[in-house]
Amino acid sequence: MAKGDALHNRLTDFAVRIIKLCDDLPATKSGIHIAAQLLRCGTAPAFTYGGINGDASAEAIASQLGAILKDLTKVATWLEMLRRSKMLVSDAVPPVAKECAELGRLIDTRINTVNNNNGDEKTTYEESYEPPWHVQGNRFENDDKDDKDGWQENGA
Repeated sequence: MAKGDALHNRLTDFAVRIIKLCDDLPATKSGIHIAAQLLRCGTAPAFTYGGINGDASAEAIASQLGAILKDLTKVATWLEMLRRSKMLVSDAVPPVAKECAELGRLIDTRINTVNNNNGDEKTTYEESYEPPWHVQGNRFENDDKDDKDGWQENGA
């Protein structure tokens, strides 16, 4: 299996996890709104990545990869909102958030590779992608120091 196929499969698996997570959200106004937003930005990366044409220019490929990174950043933000609102208490959220961060880093690396192979020494995004929270061990910590409840993987 080609390297690109593995990433496409991983993005597709991520989309399936997002779909299942959204199905568990409450049928409230806010739950329906967040589910719709998560479904849009959580499933789009697999389709966008699958549509990248290897014959396209480096600039076009980097642009498409940038759109994927933007969607993954939105997913990370929606997941953080779920955590802060305590709308969904589930062991499924932290692993999805961790996978989102890992996918973001992979896509960022691809963007930098495309740009560097094209003779462009600058990076499209900062030196390395960092989601809106920091993953430390099994604990997800956001930048909000006032947030005392934390968020641990596997309900720990």
